[in-house]
Amino acid sequence: MKNMRKLIAAVLVAVCLCACVAAAEVVQSPTKPVAVVEQVATTVPAPEGAEPFIVEPVETELWSETAVQVFEEITLALADPEVTPVSIFTEEEMATAAALLPVEYDTAALTIAEYIPMNVINYVPELGDAAVQFVLPGEYTEEDVVIAMFKPFNGDESTWTALEAKVVVAEATEAAAETTETAEAVEITSNIEVLFTQAVLEALTANEGALLILRG
Repeated sequence: MKNMRKLIAAVLVAVCLCACVAAAEVVQSPTKPVAVVEQVATTVPAPEGAEPFIVEPVETELWSETAVQVFEEITLALADPEVTPVSIFTEEEMATAAALLPVEYDTAALTIAEYIPMNVINYVPELGDAAVQFVLPGEYTEEDVVIAMFKPFNGDESTWTALEAKVVVAEATEAAAETTETAEAVEITSNIEVLFTQAVLEALTANEGALLILRG
């Protein structure tokens, strides 16, 4: 009987541990990826002879005090199992994000995947908006729903701005897959393209900021 009780107790402990792990996996904290900018396409081409416009992710070891603070605030909030990723944003911020997502998409399904502090160099308003492709370590497919949220580090009252984003499969990788008998043999990689508005780029010109990639 004692052995049976011990067995039952062991099973109950294992079940509880599994439940705790499962609950912890529901909310994902953002990673700190080594982000590489693959391509920058502005609405208006830069004038001939102008300094190149550069979007520059900040390496982890070079993060500013504000970048570290914002990251820690997010991860600390998400450590609470009752906090959902989208709840760290205001209703107004999420309403703006929802307008950029597929019709009737449930924003509660979004998780926070990547956190990217960044700067821009040599941007001028005449360039307009810019579509920027990032190479990220996360595995994304064209079926994934993604959206970006941007926050300038210009004070405690700065808000998150939703930016349109999408997954772009690299053309070279697609071509390689087409010439292979089994597409499974080719490692498919993808980029995240974010459409930065002129207003956001102007904010980044004055201050460092951070980009969050949300995925569903």
